[in-house]
Amino acid sequence: MKRRQFIKTSAAVATLAPALGFRPSQASKSHLITFSFDDGFRKSFLKLADIHEEYGLKACLNIIASGHMPDFQQVDDWILPELMGDFSDWNGLVARGHEVMPHSWQHLNLARQEPYEAKKLISKCIVYFNENLQGFDPSKAVFNFPFNASTPALDLFTIKKVRAVRT
Repeated sequence: MKRRQFIKTSAAVATLAPALGFRPSQASKSHLITFSFDDGFRKSFLKLADIHEEYGLKACLNIIASGHMPDFQQVDDWILPELMGDFSDWNGLVARGHEVMPHSWQHLNLARQEPYEAKKLISKCIVYFNENLQGFDPSKAVFNFPFNASTPALDLFTIKKVRAVRT
């Protein structure tokens, strides 16, 4: 599906949902559509949060767990270590009500890794989030696979650790 068609379809679903009987309870957080942003670029993620707040919305931000570490390596041409935020930034955004979710340990295409290594990296990412992101609860988390790439075996492995996966 092309982006323009996706946006039109998504808008139609969001508009029609109440008429079709979708009514989230007041006590629960619920949304029909989520636009999520990947990787953990400090400047743009802070700006995205500000823009969302202007409209009474919360951002969905997916973070490379090791992006702030001194040994983090550039990924392709666009994920540069000097652009990445850290868990102080992410905890600040969580405190403001935004959603911060795991987007891998180091942004490798996990479907191209040896299964044992991919599982090790997924686990390492989730453990690091659990130890460093305030309020993180794996049972409520969405693991966002880098490049939207996984395998059925990785999906099954990961879904035992988190609520959902995006792949």
